[in-house]
Amino acid sequence: MRIFAGFLKERAREILLYAVTLGLLKLVFFLYNLPSDALNYGFLLVLVLAGILFFIDFCEFYKRHKELVLVEKNMQDALLDLPEPKTLLENDYQDLLDKLEEIRRKLKSEELISRQEMQDYYGMWVHQIKTPISAMRMLLQTMEDEYPEEKKLRELKAELFRIEQYVEMVLTYLRMEDMASDLKFEHYPLLMI
Repeated sequence: MRIFAGFLKERAREILLYAVTLGLLKLVFFLYNLPSDALNYGFLLVLVLAGILFFIDFCEFYKRHKELVLVEKNMQDALLDLPEPKTLLENDYQDLLDKLEEIRRKLKSEELISRQEMQDYYGMWVHQIKTPISAMRMLLQTMEDEYPEEKKLRELKAELFRIEQYVEMVLTYLRMEDMASDLKFEHYPLLMI
């Protein structure tokens, strides 16, 4: 019903033109006091012809609507599967969609490059920061051997442990980001019947 209402709304001008034209003819025949039998017969013929054309037009409209709904459901390759444009306006809309798709792909590519650069940078930083942390750990162990009762050494070791935990958090985050792009979830039936 919604499709038919949309079709009627799209064809409202043509329907109005048809009704006004028939009304004007009827008025002219009435004002000239002409017999309306021939006019009524002509109205009937035009009505049947218009009904047939209206039905064919609605069938084409319905088919195009269903094609577009199918494209919407399969949005992965949507712009590849758009139906052929029938009007200049449809062609303009498809050109606009092509340009938007090109912009979307460019933005996605830039985002992937940016994300990869960020992961590379943080990956390099994590591995570089591990060297000074290891050196500090060794220095603290050496100092602990020389000054076992020093309270400040325990505090420094606790702070170093926190730094190591933060670096490990960054490394874990980078691994999770990389792992998420490697996973592909799909539905598989367990029973093959």
